[in-house]
Amino acid sequence: LSKENLEQASEVADRIFPDEHVSPSESFEASLDERKKSEYKNKVPHIEDLRYWVAKEYAKVLGTVGLYTQEADKEEAHWLGWFCVAPEARGRGVGTALLEHAISEARKAGVPLLRLYTSDHPDEETAQLLYEKRGFKITRKDKSGSDSGGKILYRELDLTGEGEVPCEETKEPVLSCHQVTIRKAIEEKLSPKHADESEIGRAHV
Repeated sequence: LSKENLEQASEVADRIFPDEHVSPSESFEASLDERKKSEYKNKVPHIEDLRYWVAKEYAKVLGTVGLYTQEADKEEAHWLGWFCVAPEARGRGVGTALLEHAISEARKAGVPLLRLYTSDHPDEETAQLLYEKRGFKITRKDKSGSDSGGKILYRELDLTGEGEVPCEETKEPVLSCHQVTIRKAIEEKLSPKHADESEIGRAHV
């Protein structure tokens, strides 16, 4: 994520998460600006160390993903945040690539666990399948405070001793299957300029 693509990333994530106590755009801004970070901490004092990446096709942002820590468990876990893919870009492997990148970054940080929370809302079904496939286990279920009811699902992935897990190739690959920093485009159909290392789509902060 950078100041150059902040507006696009915010538009994508805010559209997918429209009614949050703290919006994606606020989180993104806080990760790039110390003054905004101070304001952000006043709203969510337990959140620390915000980092975000975007997936891009040429100059267009397709999705976002982030990592953050919470004061209570920062020594043992990173949390997945604002993981989303624009509706028009879904079904092309973008979500898998973003998730793999976040997992790789969490592993580099040396923490044993990557955690997230989401919901059992029908709109989350595709994300739940992706989390299950990747090995995120449900550790807790809480009642949702929304009018629609349902449950909040807490998941975690054990990063200790885990090797890199290859993902399946898709019929319309957009990004490399390992991570968004495109080391090698699937079937060499894309060039590395579609994403770069400084700019790497549902989980909440």
